Amino acid sequence: MVEIPQREILQSARQILYISIAILIITFLLIVFMIYTITEQAKRESVNMESLNTLEKSQQNLQIATAAIRENERLLDAIFNKTKTFVGLLDPLGRMIKANKALLDFIGLNEADVIGRFFWECPWWIHSFEESERLKNAIFRVASGDFYKMETIHQSHDGTIHTIDFIINPIRNAEGDVIYILPEGNDITEIRKAEHAIIYNEERYRFLSSSTFEGVIITKDRDIIDINDQLLNIFGFSLEVIKSKGLKQIIHPDDHKLFMHKTLSRFIEPFEIRGIHVNGTEMCIEIRAKYIEKNSETLRIWVVRDITERKIIELELQKYRHNLEILVLERTHEIEALNEELLQTNEELGMTNEYLVSQQDELKNTIIKLKDTQNQLIQSEKMAALGVLTAGIAHEINNPINFISTSTQGLHSIVADILSIDDEF
Repeated sequence: MVEIPQREILQSARQILYISIAILIITFLLIVFMIYTITEQAKRESVNMESLNTLEKSQQNLQIATAAIRENERLLDAIFNKTKTFVGLLDPLGRMIKANKALLDFIGLNEADVIGRFFWECPWWIHSFEESERLKNAIFRVASGDFYKMETIHQSHDGTIHTIDFIINPIRNAEGDVIYILPEGNDITEIRKAEHAIIYNEERYRFLSSSTFEGVIITKDRDIIDINDQLLNIFGFSLEVIKSKGLKQIIHPDDHKLFMHKTLSRFIEPFEIRGIHVNGTEMCIEIRAKYIEKNSETLRIWVVRDITERKIIELELQKYRHNLEILVLERTHEIEALNEELLQTNEELGMTNEYLVSQQDELKNTIIKLKDTQNQLIQSEKMAALGVLTAGIAHEINNPINFISTSTQGLHSIVADILSIDDEF
């Protein structure tokens, strides 16, 4: 058997070890390469999928954005045409690009009638050359980047006059250049009418408050808002003094508590207290108060009346009334005494009256008896007259009868003679 040297064995083992390590390293590198290849492929596939998803999302976002833009355009158009504000759009030279419905309806025209025309030459401004030139200069200023506001008078298509508050603004791009001009107008006719009405009412209030015979004070909480001249005339204080020191300045110190008690109530009945004139003279005043609502604020109206003369007259009347009561009492006693005398006289008259009544009854009975006797006498006279008349009538009747009776015998003889004569013939 051949013996192999130990040195060669170790050398061979070392070579085998190096080869195994090399194989392991190559295998590891192959595995790493394969993993890297697979990973890169997966990344590419993932990137492709993400790109595809991103593209789909972009398309969806584009559709959503397009729909949103259309909706915004619809809303903008609706707002542009539904608003009552007059709105137009001009190019930097002042030519009309667009006009909303309110602006067109005001003059009764269509958009085609004004598009492309200079704004100051449109029908809104033909009523006044001065206003047209004013607008033209304003647009030139706005085109250079300024802001302009103006108030003007316009005539609508129905002939009514309107007051318009115009604001002209520049619209700039990202670089700051003016690309559009935006004129806006608000019809403030009713506001101006209301302001004129307020001015008229204030003047009327001033006139009435200065013409009234009563003092008027307007307060908010404890602050004095206004005082009329008549109140200053009543107390002699200046406006500054009363405003600075308050209403207590015109109230007698002894009546401050009563005044404060009355003013704490929301519903104040008229009450009377003492006031103080600037010269220290004590006065009698009557105060009335009322709450009013104005511009969401609660104000209290105080009406103060100087009743000093009335109180003096009332005192005089009380004195006269007292004197009159005394006089009436004295007269009453006198009348009562007279009444007693009258009662006695009445009793005496009553007794006399009773006697007269009895005498009157007797007289009535006597008259009745006399009337009966008179009736009997009249009846007797009538019967006597009737007897005489009857005797006269009987006498008058007997005379003819006697005449007739006497004449009958003669007639009988005559008739007999006539009949005898007739027989002979």
